Amino acid sequence: GPSCEVAPAFKGEKTMGTASQVSSIRSDSVTEGDPNPISAVMEDLRRTFDSERTRPLEWRRSQLEAAIRMVTENEGEIVAALRSDLGKPETESLVAEVAYTVGEARYLLKRLAGWLKPKRVATPMMAQPGRSYLHKDPLGVVCVIAPWNYPFQLAMVPALGAVAAGNC
Repeated sequence: GPSCEVAPAFKGEKTMGTASQVSSIRSDSVTEGDPNPISAVMEDLRRTFDSERTRPLEWRRSQLEAAIRMVTENEGEIVAALRSDLGKPETESLVAEVAYTVGEARYLLKRLAGWLKPKRVATPMMAQPGRSYLHKDPLGVVCVIAPWNYPFQLAMVPALGAVAAGNC
């Protein structure tokens, strides 16, 4: 199955290392002892994107809703990992990492339908009497590289934006 979806993020997943290490991969994309697990995941993501499964508004909304559930249901583990890995205080983790991420996901959900509507733009003289519209299309597979100071929020928020845009 495709691995760019957030909804079944914990189903059939193999975690590398401890709970405080955020590196996890889907078990249906990678086999035990695979020398290059990233290429298997990338291929799976590209197949999913090419299937156009990520384009519908409903799919994007379901992924954002699932991400909100994932973050809120795992709030304690996220805070514990940030404390263990970075010594980050609980209040800072809750406000600057967890709440901020959930807030951004809700913001995306609220505005997503409007962003997907075609926007009327000026039509060049040569194309008259036609009409012109700007359609926003997803680009494909996205890689998010986050810094260490706010690792959860600065990894999740761009990834949520990419998923909202219809990318993997």
